[in-house]
Amino acid sequence: MLEDYVKIYIDPEEPLNSLLDKIQTVENDTLVIIVHKKSSIFVGQVNLELIKNYAQRAGKKLIFITDVTKTKKLLTKVGFEVYSDLEKIEGENEDDQKEVESEERRSLLDEDDDQGDQSDHQENKGGLFKKLIGCGAGLLLLALVWFYFSFSVATVEVTPVFETKDLSNQIKAVKEVEDIKSSENKMSLLSEELELSQEFKIETTGQQRIGVERAEGVLALINDTRQEVVIPAESEVATQNGTRFRTVNRVTVPPAEVDKFMGRVVGMKAGRAEVNIEAVDKGVAGNVSKGRIVELGDSYPVTVVNPEDTQGGADEEVSVVTREDLARGVEQLKEELRSEVEGGFEDKFSGDFLFFSDQLEIENEDVVVEAEVGDVMDEFQIVGNITATGLAVKREELKELIFELYQNNLTDNFKLADSQVIIKDIDIEEATPAEAILTVESSGQVKGKVDEDKLFSNLIAKEIVEIKNIFDKMEEIADYKIKADDRSRLPQFSFGIDLVINEPQGQ
Repeated sequence: MLEDYVKIYIDPEEPLNSLLDKIQTVENDTLVIIVHKKSSIFVGQVNLELIKNYAQRAGKKLIFITDVTKTKKLLTKVGFEVYSDLEKIEGENEDDQKEVESEERRSLLDEDDDQGDQSDHQENKGGLFKKLIGCGAGLLLLALVWFYFSFSVATVEVTPVFETKDLSNQIKAVKEVEDIKSSENKMSLLSEELELSQEFKIETTGQQRIGVERAEGVLALINDTRQEVVIPAESEVATQNGTRFRTVNRVTVPPAEVDKFMGRVVGMKAGRAEVNIEAVDKGVAGNVSKGRIVELGDSYPVTVVNPEDTQGGADEEVSVVTREDLARGVEQLKEELRSEVEGGFEDKFSGDFLFFSDQLEIENEDVVVEAEVGDVMDEFQIVGNITATGLAVKREELKELIFELYQNNLTDNFKLADSQVIIKDIDIEEATPAEAILTVESSGQVKGKVDEDKLFSNLIAKEIVEIKNIFDKMEEIADYKIKADDRSRLPQFSFGIDLVINEPQGQ
């Protein structure tokens, strides 16, 4: 019982070449051929021998259906299975075969009886005629078989294109869109807000020498007037180059004394007093030599001078805040805040999402610095607050959209070699919490689609130069070879052309 076969119907006017093409193109190994009673293909044994040889080369099994006795005889004689109707194929076929053989034997007996009724001369003549016909048919069959097997077969090898194809797509990620829309190049956009606070200390880098101890000394005050002069505490005196000092205590300078002899003024002794002083500014600049402090800040009728050196002023190297320290601290705090924000968004957006870290929308960034330029300190503190919005898309949605766009971009003569499209780069053109425009670079491996039937129809009886011109214009073909034994034209029959389509090799 046959389980897998294909039925082929032969029309009355169908040529032999058409049947041979069908035998080659049908994929099944078993073909059931239903013969029309007026078909001209099966009237001669030569055609049947050719069909048999062609089927053997193609590896096909042929079974014929016909109720024409003569056709049955010829098919059986060549060696084919023959049935009267299609229903008998699925059952036992021995009875039908025996029926065909019985009919052949009865036909031969009938012919012998007819010949017995003829004269001896006609019998001898008829026998000779049959022998001649038999010899001619045999020679014709041998010639046809020789022609078939020695016929020059042209081989055409075609290798489809296999290449890596890059594609660039501009995609809109929109907050209002809930799913991908490949026709509009759109997908959904996720937007989240995050608030963070941060504080840390910055070490100062400035170095400065400052006074740490004040110089001290004694100031002499001289009064030439006849009246005492009172100098209050913290009155300022100075050197000519501006080094300032101040009195530590309140001091009274007595008036000048007149020296008389016999009622006459013979001399005068100025009033004199001393008071402790200290430098207004700390440091070694207050250590001045004697006699340099000569100026009294207020308009007092006295003169001043330091009778000895002032001493005790001292300097020290200390760390101070510079302008660069403040700028560096602010920048470090901002970087720290943004890093913390990125980390927070990466935690918020799991591995299923593609987070756009370079597209953080900073809505609020406050920084408070608790120091000023010149402050003496080893470090100072900065406090900052930040509010930011982060954007992301779903990875699987992006992959699905890119895959659809990639396939839609391929022309009809190309197809994906596999189901993988690689996203090579994503560039964000612009982004807001409501919409982001992405340029996505993708890559995939594609191969040319070669329609074997259509290609075969362009080969039969075509000039090789013309075929080469056709192949050169086909983008889907990477390479081809035509072997035709120095012929300029391919054979007229399909069985004379061997078309080989090579599977392209991956890169």
